[in-house]
Amino acid sequence: MLKTNHTKLFLYINILITVFSFSEVRANNPIIFSEDNFQINNIKPLYIYEDTSSKLNIYDVLEIDSFITNEVSPPNLGLSNSTFWIKFKIKNNSIYKNLILGCSYSILDEIELYTLKNDSIYKKTILGDRYYFSKRNYDHQYFMYDVNIKKGETQEYLLRIKSWEQIVVPLFIGTPKAVFEST
Repeated sequence: MLKTNHTKLFLYINILITVFSFSEVRANNPIIFSEDNFQINNIKPLYIYEDTSSKLNIYDVLEIDSFITNEVSPPNLGLSNSTFWIKFKIKNNSIYKNLILGCSYSILDEIELYTLKNDSIYKKTILGDRYYFSKRNYDHQYFMYDVNIKKGETQEYLLRIKSWEQIVVPLFIGTPKAVFEST
């Protein structure tokens, strides 16, 4: 009888650990931008979903709960016919509201940034090697997006990436001055 109770207790503890570990993955911990770092390279954690059909749109993806936590920086997604969706949050603890979010791997064919508010699309910005260079906000080889996050606020983003080359996603965020001094 005692052995059976220990076995049940052990099983119960393992189930609790699994449930709480899964909850933590879904919590989507933010990347913290502070005045200590004027630029953060290879930001993480990122949450990645692979759409093997490449048919899902943003509204489909917003309903998906099966993003996988990626702590490897930068994520190397290899050669794939899939579309990849990368979700992340940035919390701004600095006095700088105007920041630049970028990807330094400049051969991605399609890289779309969705700024989310209350689980809906607030803004969509499309860049990529397939689009005219003159459509970029910055005359620069990297893909760079203007992001505005007030001090103390957290903003959620979703990237859609599709490419016919190797897919590597080295993301960075920084003040405009820091970004342009380092690139």
